[in-house]
Amino acid sequence: MAGRDIPPVTIYDITRDLSGGDAVLYPGDVRPRFHEIDNGQYRVTEMVLGSHTGTHIDAPSHYIEGGLTVDEIPPAVLMGGPARVLDCSDIGGEVIEPGHLAGRLDGARTILIKTWFSGGRREFDPGTRRSPPKRRR
Repeated sequence: MAGRDIPPVTIYDITRDLSGGDAVLYPGDVRPRFHEIDNGQYRVTEMVLGSHTGTHIDAPSHYIEGGLTVDEIPPAVLMGGPARVLDCSDIGGEVIEPGHLAGRLDGARTILIKTWFSGGRREFDPGTRRSPPKRRR
């Protein structure tokens, strides 16, 4: 784009590895499997994985009756510029409540919440307390 100054950006890869049997699984979820197929002139990879495998987004409909499904979320919402990272890793397995975010959202259009689960954890704790958020009016 000639004549247009584009400021430098830093991109952080926050994805979790799915290979080598290291994927963190929710109890009852499928272990990811990958199978390469050679079709002569090209190769394809067959993938088997659950919808909660690895780094993903939970659509509002996952928690809120009548909420948007993934296909209803405009891509621009997910790729809309800078994001503020809120480190909530000290909260442990507790539910992140509005009070934990108070005073930290001013001016933020997009947030990423770093939780205890963001670290090198290899197992999901089925005893983790969780409750669905209440629908905003």
